[in-house]
Amino acid sequence: MNDQPAAGQAVADHMQLSQLWADMFPDGLLAELSANPFLAACRDGTVSDAQLRGFLIQHQYYSQYFTRYLCSLMGGLTELNEFKALSHNLAEELLGDGPDQISHAELYLQSMDAMSAAPRSLPMLASTRALIDVMFHYCRGADPLDGLAALCLGAEAIVPIVYGPILAALRHRDAPPQATRFFQIHIEEDEQHAIVMREIIDRMLAEKPYRRARVIAVGEEMVRRRMAMLGDLLSYPGGDAPHADARMPESGLAALRADASLGSGNFVDLCLALNPAKEVEFLQLDQPVNYAGGAPVRAFSLATLQQYRAALADWYLGQGVGRGDVMAVCVEDGIAPFLHYLALTSLGAAIALINPAMPPEVGAAYMSENRFDKLVADTHTQAASAFVQRWSASNAGRLLDVSRAALRRDARMPAWWPVVPEDSTLVMLSHTSGTTGIPKAVRFEHRQFFMGKRARIGRFAEGPDERLLTALPQSHSAAISHLETAVLHGIPTYVMGTQEGDAVRAAIRAFRPTTVVAFPKSYMQLVEGGVGEREFDSVRRWFSMGDAAHQSHTRRLLVGAPESRFIDAFGSSELGMALFRCESTATALAPQRAIGRPVDIAVAKILDPVTGREVAPGQRGLLAVRAPTITSGYWQQPERTTGAWQDGYFLTGDVAYCEDGIFFQIDREVDVVETAAGRLYTLQLEEVAQQVEGVCDVAVVGVGGGGADDPALLALVLPDRHAGDPASVADGVLEALLAECGAMLSERDVAVAIVRSLAFLPVGATGKVLKRVLRDSAGSLLRHASDSAAGTRNVLYVARGSAERV
Repeated sequence: MNDQPAAGQAVADHMQLSQLWADMFPDGLLAELSANPFLAACRDGTVSDAQLRGFLIQHQYYSQYFTRYLCSLMGGLTELNEFKALSHNLAEELLGDGPDQISHAELYLQSMDAMSAAPRSLPMLASTRALIDVMFHYCRGADPLDGLAALCLGAEAIVPIVYGPILAALRHRDAPPQATRFFQIHIEEDEQHAIVMREIIDRMLAEKPYRRARVIAVGEEMVRRRMAMLGDLLSYPGGDAPHADARMPESGLAALRADASLGSGNFVDLCLALNPAKEVEFLQLDQPVNYAGGAPVRAFSLATLQQYRAALADWYLGQGVGRGDVMAVCVEDGIAPFLHYLALTSLGAAIALINPAMPPEVGAAYMSENRFDKLVADTHTQAASAFVQRWSASNAGRLLDVSRAALRRDARMPAWWPVVPEDSTLVMLSHTSGTTGIPKAVRFEHRQFFMGKRARIGRFAEGPDERLLTALPQSHSAAISHLETAVLHGIPTYVMGTQEGDAVRAAIRAFRPTTVVAFPKSYMQLVEGGVGEREFDSVRRWFSMGDAAHQSHTRRLLVGAPESRFIDAFGSSELGMALFRCESTATALAPQRAIGRPVDIAVAKILDPVTGREVAPGQRGLLAVRAPTITSGYWQQPERTTGAWQDGYFLTGDVAYCEDGIFFQIDREVDVVETAAGRLYTLQLEEVAQQVEGVCDVAVVGVGGGGADDPALLALVLPDRHAGDPASVADGVLEALLAECGAMLSERDVAVAIVRSLAFLPVGATGKVLKRVLRDSAGSLLRHASDSAAGTRNVLYVARGSAERV
C-alpha cells in the first residue's frame, strides 16, 4: 500500500470535469451529483461491502444495454461522418482497445466477479428501471439530439464524477486489478467519447439554437435519474448483513453425481451430509405451515426439512405405517405435500398424493379403484376440499387428521431410520389429470423417478443468482420433482400454494425469480390479466409443464421479459419427467403446437393407430416414447399397464406428427372430432382461434349426440379484457374455424360461444378442461345460453351460421 497516496491523488484529479462542460449543465447540478451520499461514502471509505456490491449489480442492469443505447442513437443519425465517429466508440465497447480485445461488458463482469457481486443476485431497484427506460426513450426517439443529450450529458461526460469515487472505494479495499480495470479505462477514455458527442451536439445546435434548452433539460433529467439510483443504494436491502447462501458447493454436486445409490428415497440424507449450509433457509413459502403445538413456519432450511421429515415420520409410525405401505394424502397446497412425501419415503412407504381440487365423485372412485382405505387430510382440506368432505362423510373413522398431531421437532427415531431404499422401491403414486376417465395411479420408484434430476445435477441453475418460483399444484409429480431439484442445489425457491394468475403475478414481482415453473393455465391467466412491457424483467426462463402452451400466450408473456426463454417442457405423469423440450424467445417463437425434440435420454416415434408401425414424416399418428424415466406401470392395474405399451414404447395418448425431427402435439386421442370427411384436431383448431384479434383463450370440443340442431364443433372463447363487442370476436373466430375446417364441416356445424370466464367448464384435478365431459353437455349449454339473466350468465354471445345474439 506504499503507493496509496499517489493513487488516491490520481483518482481525486479525475473526479472533476473540465470547463468544456460548464455551459451544458445547470448551475450547481454537478456539485449536487458529486455530493451524493453514496459517492461521498465511496470517497471517504465508509461505504460498506454490501453497498458497493449493490452498486455493481444495479449498474450492470443499466450498463448491459449500453451498446443498444448507442446503436439506437446511431440509427437516427443522417450524417455519415457522425455515424463513423460514434462507431469508433461502439467498436471499443465491443472489442476493447487493448491487445487482449476484451469487451467492456466482459471487463465489467470481471470486476463483479472479483468483488463477489453476482449479476442479478439482487432485485433491480425501481430507480434503476427508470434510468434504463428513460435512456432507451431518448435514444430511440425521433430526434437524435435527445439521444445525444441523454447519452453524452447523462452518461459519458459525468463518468469521472461517478466512477472516480467507485475506483477510490475499490482501491481502499486493495481490490485486484481485474476489479478496477473497467473503471480506470472509462475514467481515462470516456471524456474523449463525450467530446465526440459534444461536437455533434454543437453542430446540430448551430442549425437549431433554440434546442439548447431542451438539450440541457434532457441532460439534467438523466443526471437526476442516476442520482436517484445512487441514493437508493445506501438503504439497499440486506445492508451489511452477511450473505447467507444455501447452495450446494461444487464438491457436493460432484459427490452427488458420483453416488450410484442416489435417488428420490435418500436424496435428503445425502444433501444433509454434503451441504455445509444446512441451517440457511432457502425454501420460502407464500403461506405458513401450521401444525398443532408449533409456531407457523414460513421458510425452510435443510435442517428444518429434516426436523419436519422426522416429526411427520414419527407420527406416521404411530399410525402403524411401515415399509411397503401406501398412504393416500390430501393436504393443503404448498410445501405440505412435499413434507409428507419426505416423511413417508423415509419409512420405506409410498405416498399417493391427491389434489384437493379433485371432483368429489372422481376422488371417491379413485380411492375405491386403488383400494385406499385411509386418507390423511388436514384442517384446510377438510374445510375447503369437496372431495375430502364427501369421502370422510361416507368413510367414518378412516380419515387421519394430521393437523391435530403434536409434531415433535426433537422426535426420537428408531436406529434403522431412515430406510435405505432399493432402486425399485416405490416412493409415490401420482394421479393423472383424468382427461380420459377416472385418474390413473402412476408408479414412481426410487431410481426411475430420480433419473431426470440426476441428469440435471449441477446443470439446472444457470448461475449463482438462480432463483426459482414454483406455481405448480404441489401435489403433482412435476412439483415434487422441481422441489427435489431445488433441495439438491440449495436454490432459493418460492413455493406457492395457488396457481391463480394474480397471485403468481404478485409473487414474481416480490420474489423476482430467474426461473418460473407452472402449468399453461397459470400463464394463460397472467396473459388474461395483461402483461406490461418488462413487467417480469427478473425472469430468464419460463418452464411450462404438461401440454404444449398456445403460441399466442407465449408471445404475450414474453413481452414481460423480452430477454427470457419460454420452454415448453412436454410430458405426462407416466413419462416421469418432461421428455420433450421446445424453446421460444421474443424474436423466435416456436411453431404452433411444437413440443420440440426428445431430450437426450429419450427416443420417440409416431405410430399408425391401426397397424402400430412407424409412419412417414409429417403423417399423423400416436405419439410413442421410450426412456428410463417412464413409469413401470399403473398401480394394481396390470392389464391397463400392458395396454399402454407397444414394442417397448409407451403410448402417451396424444395424436402427433414429426417433421425434420421436431414433434408436434395436435390433440389428445380421446378429443379428436370424427367427421364424415375426416378427423379434426381440437388443439390445432384452438391455435387457429387464438390468432384472431381479441381472443385471450379458447377451448374447442366436439359436440356429443343431443339435439337435432346441435353443432358438430363448439369453440368456447374467452375474450381479451379490452376486446370490445363480443359479436366481432365471435364472428372472427367462426370465420377462421370455417376456413380451417374447409369442406369437412358445413357452416351450421360450427358454433362459437363468447364466455365471461372459462371457470364454469368441467376441469380435472390439475386444471385441464375435461373435454369428454364437456362434449356431452355442450349442446345443452348452447340451448340454455339465454336462460339466466344477462348480468350473470356464462355465455355472452353465440355465433353460428348467420350470427344471432342469444
